[in-house]
Amino acid sequence: MKKGFFLILITITLLSISVIGCENGTTDEPGLSEGGSPEITISINGEVVENGATIDIGSAQIFKAIEISGTITNNGDGELDLGEFSLTGDNLDTCEIISVPDTVIAAGGSTDFCLSINVGTEVGTQINVLSVSNNDSDESNYTLILSVASEARSWSEKETPSAENIWSARNRHSSVVYHDKIWVLGGYDGSYCNDVWTYDEDKNLWDEVEDKDGNTRWSGRTGFGCVVYHDKIWVIGGVESGSNYCNDVWSYDESENEWVRDTKNYPKYWPAREDFSCVVYNDKIWLLGGFDDSDDNFYNDVWTYDEVHGWDQVVENNNDDDYWSGRYTFGCVVCNDKIWVLGGIESDFNFCNDVWSYDEEHGWNQDAENNVNENYWEKRGYMGATAYNNMIWILGGYYSEDIEDGDCNDVWYSNNGSEWNEIYTAAEWEIRESMVSLVFNDKIWLLGGYINERYFANDVWCW
Repeated sequence: MKKGFFLILITITLLSISVIGCENGTTDEPGLSEGGSPEITISINGEVVENGATIDIGSAQIFKAIEISGTITNNGDGELDLGEFSLTGDNLDTCEIISVPDTVIAAGGSTDFCLSINVGTEVGTQINVLSVSNNDSDESNYTLILSVASEARSWSEKETPSAENIWSARNRHSSVVYHDKIWVLGGYDGSYCNDVWTYDEDKNLWDEVEDKDGNTRWSGRTGFGCVVYHDKIWVIGGVESGSNYCNDVWSYDESENEWVRDTKNYPKYWPAREDFSCVVYNDKIWLLGGFDDSDDNFYNDVWTYDEVHGWDQVVENNNDDDYWSGRYTFGCVVCNDKIWVLGGIESDFNFCNDVWSYDEEHGWNQDAENNVNENYWEKRGYMGATAYNNMIWILGGYYSEDIEDGDCNDVWYSNNGSEWNEIYTAAEWEIRESMVSLVFNDKIWLLGGYINERYFANDVWCW
């Protein structure tokens, strides 16, 4: 495993609090209250910690976070005014002040706060400093040194009770997290599937979802879109048996146990296609790109959907230089309030590893060009892609390079789309393509796929 980001020590004020002074006016700095003296004390996870002390807050695996609960108490007989509440130290871009303390604490009173300390990308010890300025004359800048150990982590395979109690080995299926379970839908196992399975991690059990009597379900298919939107699972387009391309849209509400075909604006939908991407962004479903072999169309159009207005085309197919090319089997995720388009396959079977991002203020931006840099993932399609820990992740896929079997099992991550770090050259799971990846219970999951160009799989891995 290659190490990723080096730890940097940087000071940043996460929260600046304007403090209201006593009755005679307002002050930018905490001042001594009239009628008594305040006395500050801070406890972490229920234990009082002296000013300037170091507290061991435990350990966590790399890329994970530890949540810390704190209480600020005023043991004096005067009002305690808090000023700047700040966190400095390592990995601040992924640390978070979840809740802030009150700015004024009465004599004998207290206020709570909560922090999330991310342990970063390297094994070792991380140090963060919490500073609280206040109007206690003896401890006007109360500081606590927070120490956390970061530990290594590895991929582990989820064993299932029996082969009969899990979905058949397949590729080009879809998977989502819905109602605290992993759902696996459709795909190809030698035939086109439309079965639906759920996974309960607490029970380590897969269950097949049966439709209620008389309900019609979408046809068996591959290369379709699948998202959770407005508390429903949505199945969108794809290709059925016999290269029959689809642009039908179905939604499922678990409380009703019923699939319903959406007909808003139909048939004025996007053209039928497969191997496009679907994400949810700014309270809409977004559909991007894809492929129609019957007309040899490589799409780079973009459509959005909401349940009031139906489908709306926001970008037409085009060949502009400042826009990503028509493609299919590319990675697409929402991360850090942007949509990201990652690699894929263009016309003439040209592989890509360029990166594009979109936000509604700036539009589309190219963050990385197609390249062969040593510290960058190979051009590919059919890979896994997900967002985790405020970073974009790419897993495995089908290489463009003429290497053995064509598939890979490397893992890369980035927080900006242009600079990438390889955390695994060869992960514990076999090289593969056309699998699915997602985040569930603070872990990255990888499910099934086409392994080493030899066979379909239904193994399940998490990290």
